[in-house]
Amino acid sequence: MSVTVGGVLTETLFNSFGFKAFRYEQKAVIDNVLAGRDACVFWGTGYGKSLCYLMPALHLHKPVFVISPLISLMQDQVGKLNATVGEGVRQVAVFLGSAQKDPAKEYEALNGDYLFVYVSPEKMMSDGFLQRVRELSDTRGLSLIAVDEAHCVSEWGHDFRKDYRSLGALRKEVPGVPILATTATAVERVRSDLVTQLGLAKPFISRSSVDRSNFSISVQLVSKLELPPIPEGESTIVYVRTIAEVEKLTRLLGERALGYHGQMPPAERANTHNRFLDGRCQIAVATVAFGMGIDKPDVRRIIHYGTCKTLEEYYQQIGRAGRDGLSSICHMVCTDGDFVKFAGDFYTRNLDKAQKKSRLDSLEKLRKYVHDDKHCRRKLLMEYFGEVSKFARCNKCDNCKNRVGAMETRDFTLQASILLRAIGGAWKSKSKTREALSKDAKCLELRKREGKRRSSDFYLLFLHKLVSEGFVEKEIHTFENSGGYSITYEQYRVTRKGNQVLLGRASVSMYAPKAIVEEETRLDALKKEADEKLAAKREQDIQELCANGYSRALFPENEDIPEMFRFWNSLVKSYKQQANGREKQLFDLRDKLWAWRSYTAKNLRLAPSTVLSEELIIKIVYSRPTRLESLHEMGVRIAGAEMIIDIVAAWSKEHKIVEDTESDSGESEPISFPPGLQRSTKHTAPMASDAVWAKSLGRFMAGESIERIAMEQPKRPLQPATIAKHILTALDNGHLVDLSRLAQQFRPPSRKIWKQLSERDIDLDDPKVPIKPIMLSLLPSRFNADLPFQEKSEEQRGVEKELYSAISWYLSVERAGIEVNQSNKKRKIIDVSK
Repeated sequence: MSVTVGGVLTETLFNSFGFKAFRYEQKAVIDNVLAGRDACVFWGTGYGKSLCYLMPALHLHKPVFVISPLISLMQDQVGKLNATVGEGVRQVAVFLGSAQKDPAKEYEALNGDYLFVYVSPEKMMSDGFLQRVRELSDTRGLSLIAVDEAHCVSEWGHDFRKDYRSLGALRKEVPGVPILATTATAVERVRSDLVTQLGLAKPFISRSSVDRSNFSISVQLVSKLELPPIPEGESTIVYVRTIAEVEKLTRLLGERALGYHGQMPPAERANTHNRFLDGRCQIAVATVAFGMGIDKPDVRRIIHYGTCKTLEEYYQQIGRAGRDGLSSICHMVCTDGDFVKFAGDFYTRNLDKAQKKSRLDSLEKLRKYVHDDKHCRRKLLMEYFGEVSKFARCNKCDNCKNRVGAMETRDFTLQASILLRAIGGAWKSKSKTREALSKDAKCLELRKREGKRRSSDFYLLFLHKLVSEGFVEKEIHTFENSGGYSITYEQYRVTRKGNQVLLGRASVSMYAPKAIVEEETRLDALKKEADEKLAAKREQDIQELCANGYSRALFPENEDIPEMFRFWNSLVKSYKQQANGREKQLFDLRDKLWAWRSYTAKNLRLAPSTVLSEELIIKIVYSRPTRLESLHEMGVRIAGAEMIIDIVAAWSKEHKIVEDTESDSGESEPISFPPGLQRSTKHTAPMASDAVWAKSLGRFMAGESIERIAMEQPKRPLQPATIAKHILTALDNGHLVDLSRLAQQFRPPSRKIWKQLSERDIDLDDPKVPIKPIMLSLLPSRFNADLPFQEKSEEQRGVEKELYSAISWYLSVERAGIEVNQSNKKRKIIDVSK
């Protein structure tokens, strides 16, 4: 294929990854790296950071060293690159680190045998390794060095690692090689520090929004952790804090779930990783190490069973969801006590004073985020990372969905008085406060007056609001237990402002957590009515798709059904109405492709959707490509793709859609055309047109195949035969056409059929010559021409289709006055003469 838009880089992009264009600022970053300039990429998950360091290596044919702390993720990416860019034939990527068991790989990598070398920071800075990297740079050259998860370099970062700190030596050891630093989770202070620590020289800096518009974020603050329901079929990661919780929840979830934690044997961890990646396992219950190291685009749900240590860690973990851009759910269920625990010595004792302060500051920001029930959660995350939000409400998070009455305040004086009474004027822990709520006589009297059966835990959840409004003050205390560990806990006491409430001299008025003005209620009612109609139609479509073999999990809630699935529905419905069983043949081919995809995904350790998306499978079933080039132009980039062609061919033969015919006489061989452009001898100049056929001609002459043109239409796909007819129409209208190339993609008539057509009395000057009588005159006698279309066999339909195509070829070529070659190399066609 010839790619003319976007230059050589765009051609490399398409040939290697099947993408037609760069996203966001990928091209700008790559251009700067190719010019030898350092760069920093501060992009959120899903923006395509990895292409920024993969493309220079492909363009320059020089290795890139990618440094990352995420071993499993690197191994996944190595496998993916070898299966796609390497097409399963050649090894283009390798991982070097403690998990690499083949010592020969390191020698090969340092000899320049791989384009993509993924390496752990420990390996990069090990004795003599960096020196050999410099030698490789001096001899063959490097395209760049990429430092992924670059926030680990900064001691101010939420995940500071000492091995990363030593990466500052890279600039000194390989001074002529550009360094690219990438991270999705760095506040401004960390961004500045990592530039300094890595010694980057006036780097090109690209920032994206940290906002993830496809996320529905929610937080549930509870007194006791309970795992929320997880729908069947949705790929889900459940993050927990301890190994005990991993084991508890995997038992609770049963066969749907597998566990993952650091003390599991490597083989068990690999089993969870691979089964979750290729879709055999729906739910992974894991401590925080998992998920950061998995390249799975279709994780639909992230559940935090307990809070995180920092706001950055939380953002990074929810970033594992929805990397395919489809709607995803991020839900945290936690207790307020989680924050006290993470502030303790067990989690902070290895940090110096500055790092500890940075960690605790971020933890407190996360706590405020969890307790905030008024502001948009996506907006809060953007503001934390220094980004100004262009919206006030996302209308997807829990706070936005529950904003009915948000501008109104309510009188919480009675509820506040109950809790203030339980706390009292002396410092009191939360456990002592809970005890007072259930035993103090005055508290019990006030609770009875409220008249609602609220648990003690309800009032404790109210505690943070009273602290933020100044009615209660909080202190954090630490003491050392007998084991030498520090125990951290919180104490509370009523402030002067709170005492005024207890004395009846002040009231407590606060924003209601879920409020909206009356007008918004009216508008919401109208919107609800419209949404219900759309939802009903969407549900009908989904039910039809499920009846046709698809999983409901493919269609996330609130996400539009992709047009290709709607096309599939209409196609199947049309065939069912014809009552000829043809839809079952389509299902059969689709099922065969599904089976091949599952087999390939398991062998290559890839997610099935990475091997072939559902939309691609529908395209293949509809167009039934016969050439590997056609698959390539559809965007298929996977090792073993040639087996798809074999599957389609075997299916076609099984259902008599294609017949193989051998003839010693050569009568069944197709006619051919001399190479080069041909034009009608009856037109002095081509007739201009903005018709559909003219657009097809333009794309065909630009190098696109008829299969690709057929699949990539503004609305719905067309059949390749329709595109071929467009090209022949262009010939009729005096345009230059490469008939030889067209004949390679869409078979012309056999010599025998061409001869039979030439013997017919056909008025070539009649632009509306009746075609059906000609077709019937050529139809073999074994077929009944009078049968209704619905009753015709698949074989007869195939023969008639071939004859119509043959007649189109004949009329266009003969009218144009172009001579044909009456011999060609043998190829498989339908011999319609029998």
